[in-house]
Amino acid sequence: MGPGRVRAGQNGGPTIARYAFQSVGIKLGEEINISVANFHDVPPPCRIRLLDSTGNIVADSGEFRLPAQGTIHFTVPYSKLPAVQDGARRQVRAVVLIFRVPDSTDTIPPPCRPGIELVSSLTGHTFGVVTPREPEMTFQ
Repeated sequence: MGPGRVRAGQNGGPTIARYAFQSVGIKLGEEINISVANFHDVPPPCRIRLLDSTGNIVADSGEFRLPAQGTIHFTVPYSKLPAVQDGARRQVRAVVLIFRVPDSTDTIPPPCRPGIELVSSLTGHTFGVVTPREPEMTFQ
């Protein structure tokens, strides 16, 4: 059964909206900034992960509450990623998880809008922007 399909006898809606981004490359002197905007009055639980090219988690925000009507940023500089040879380019991809609000009457996670900026650590200049596909809705 694929993501987002309801299992027989399951109550309620999906519990997780999973936004998966394409892989991006960063090198020494650059950073990846993942932001998530919440346009609703409900503060859902959220988690942001960076995965390497083999799917290993190389950075994790931990679970936090996305502020109502607010935006958060999770910034990971190249220097905080696991070491590779002499400043070699690193391929990473972000996954943003938005969870259904516990004890809420909402039956699905609130729609939020994540995005990625690729930024020069030296100048603060944004040189790339990435948006995700529609989220995969999953059940737990």
